[in-house]
Amino acid sequence: MPERQSRLILTTCGTSLLTNGVDQETRSRINRLANRGEQDTSGEERGLLDRHIEERRMLLSATDNLDEIRRLSAELNGLITYLGGNLSPAPGRPDEHILLTSDTYLGVRVGEIMGDWLRDRGFSVRTWTPERLTTSDRDGFRHAMAELVRCCEDQLPGYKAGGYHIAFNLTGGFKSIQGFMQTLGMFYADEMFYIFETGKSLITIPRLPVRLEAEDVIRENEKCIRRLGLEETLPLRECRGIPETLLFDDGHDAMLSEWGQLIWQKSKHELYSKELLDPLPGLRYGSAFPKKVRQLNLSPDRLATLNERLDQLSLTVRGKRENLRSLDLKPLKGDPRPPSTHECDVWSDDERRLFGHYEDGVFVLDDIERGLH
Repeated sequence: MPERQSRLILTTCGTSLLTNGVDQETRSRINRLANRGEQDTSGEERGLLDRHIEERRMLLSATDNLDEIRRLSAELNGLITYLGGNLSPAPGRPDEHILLTSDTYLGVRVGEIMGDWLRDRGFSVRTWTPERLTTSDRDGFRHAMAELVRCCEDQLPGYKAGGYHIAFNLTGGFKSIQGFMQTLGMFYADEMFYIFETGKSLITIPRLPVRLEAEDVIRENEKCIRRLGLEETLPLRECRGIPETLLFDDGHDAMLSEWGQLIWQKSKHELYSKELLDPLPGLRYGSAFPKKVRQLNLSPDRLATLNERLDQLSLTVRGKRENLRSLDLKPLKGDPRPPSTHECDVWSDDERRLFGHYEDGVFVLDDIERGLH
């Protein structure tokens, strides 16, 4: 890894900070309540947990002895070992940390303690807690993993483009989460690391050149995949051409599974950047619109953004999603550009707008041209 390259370290968090070196009764209580949300934990149980959590917080904050900190927390053991015991942020742009916690009372509290510990040492920290991320509910877990894929795709490529070295610390956390993160790491991390069973040896796994071969599935089910990628729920009968591993379904309706989300997030830019795609339900292209787009000779990135905005617009005009700030769909004042009655944004750094009108319950795209203001 190049010298002075800033790092983004994502750490999977479990409950080791609360169970390492404690008596059997406390360990059993923690294990029994590990998957409970705050609303599912009685006042008496919460009182016992809170006292123990505060004791562990004070124990962690009261020591600067790295060996003691390693014994207290598997996650911090991995992190300290990976950083070579140097917990001083580098000058300039310091390392940043993401803590991945379960959607449970204990998971959130452990994330708070670890976040405060890292912030006290000058690091920037954010916490990801995907909704329903527990290991007690299989369907909830899979939905949480699908949300996690979206988080990775939304945020990690920007860090990569900004020159960060991305590492996944998989020393702590539930085994089921670690397994999924190992797969995600092949697409989003430069390396993954964890502590070997001896508790001292660091094992690192470099990123492998993995590709998702999903072209046939996407090509044969393009409109359906695009709608599912927008987080629409569709009748299962409309998704028959999509492999069942890529879908959640209840026998009637379907949405993308965690693996479906991974394939979509890694494939959508290539799909969106090739050509103007056929409109989704709720939209129709006026006769001159496709020709106008071709005349603009858009770069692949510009074209990808246009296709994405059009897909989002289909949800807005059908009333399935609120008007996004990135769209800002609004009526025109007066009648300055007939037959268009509305305009919306496309690119944040460009004055051009989409112009269109409603016709028989469908929004017709008339033109893409500079705005009127």
